[in-house]
Amino acid sequence: MYFRVRTKSKSTHQQQLKGIVFLLVSFLLGYCLLLPEQAGALGQAIHRIAFYLVGQAAFILPLFIAWLGWMHLKPSAQMHWRMDTIF
Repeated sequence: MYFRVRTKSKSTHQQQLKGIVFLLVSFLLGYCLLLPEQAGALGQAIHRIAFYLVGQAAFILPLFIAWLGWMHLKPSAQMHWRMDTIF
């Protein structure tokens, strides 16, 4: 019993850490896509690569990654969102 609680707690912390990393990556990617001149050489390279691979849909990538981060931070919100979509 003790090990189950500890494993679940560790899993929760890992999910929260993944959520924070996803949100950070989405912020940085959004910054590079919206302001490539101010993001430096690496930001301009990310901007060019993203637009080369997916075109104008590159602006959706930070939103999708932020959504993934939010779902990792708030797993109960995922089920609630699905129920709102159904009804």
